[in-house]
Amino acid sequence: MPSLSDPRIVSIGEAIVDLIGDARSSYRPFAGGSPLNAAVAAARLGVPTAMLTRFSHDAFGELLRAHLEGSGVDLRWAERGPEPTSLAVVTLDHEGRATYGFYRAETADVSYDPRPRPALPPSVQVGNVSMSLLRPPARDAMREIVAAHGRGRGTTDVAGDTSGRITWVLDPNARPALWPGPAAFAREFATWVPLADVVKVSDEDLAYLGGDESALVAAWLEAGVQAVVVTAGPEGARLHRGDRPVMHVPGRRVAVVDTVGAGDTFTAGLTTGLAGGPPLRELDDDRWHALLRRAVVASSITCTRKGADPPSAAELTAALAAGG
Repeated sequence: MPSLSDPRIVSIGEAIVDLIGDARSSYRPFAGGSPLNAAVAAARLGVPTAMLTRFSHDAFGELLRAHLEGSGVDLRWAERGPEPTSLAVVTLDHEGRATYGFYRAETADVSYDPRPRPALPPSVQVGNVSMSLLRPPARDAMREIVAAHGRGRGTTDVAGDTSGRITWVLDPNARPALWPGPAAFAREFATWVPLADVVKVSDEDLAYLGGDESALVAAWLEAGVQAVVVTAGPEGARLHRGDRPVMHVPGRRVAVVDTVGAGDTFTAGLTTGLAGGPPLRELDDDRWHALLRRAVVASSITCTRKGADPPSAAELTAALAAGG
């Protein structure tokens, strides 16, 4: 189990119980929420990881905490409160793709508002934040935390010191059921982009944001983002880096049980690869290709299991050694 003394990754955002149905219309509870899934996946991949959120004292809140702690996720900055746990009712189509209905009125993770804001230690190198499900006060608190620990898109200060600055990976994690329409979501997402070093989006996210990949990527890079990673399910992933050619890493064929947590495992594959590595500006094509291949393979393993059940470091290493 990873050490809890020196987290290198932080994951910020919602903590939700997914109620996943089966053919008999029965529902089973699974720990969920994009940042929670990404935190569990990163910890299982062997990188000390912490999560910032708020848990309920109810039975579902205990389930979430036990799931995180069982995978070695550090909860030192997590809060607890009397509000109920957020719920997502998950419906799977014939290909295992998930759609969601949410119950998030005045719930625990939405109520996250620590005072004072946590000061993250210099050991933290990479952060993951998902903003689609956030509402005040949690949205404002998390935006302030991200801004306070930003890496300035990989730059250093005048003395060359980057301690205390974090490379932020932003995942829009679009959930149309929670927004009045694409325009409102796009406006909110645009306020987060200047805080990000890397934007990771799915093809579904792009469709909800307007569908024009080239125009959206150009705008994000113009705003200071250094890299945009687009995930495309079985088709793999694409990497955009300003004036560099688009890099494509193909997908991996597996027998899909469902896709719940697959994108979050991809995020963890990316963040764990970035942690401890060189600054973003120094990553060459070979390093980026290896990072994305690792993320694709990790994500594909999750697709072979029910719910968000990411692989261990040993499982990922074995899959990569077998040719991925």
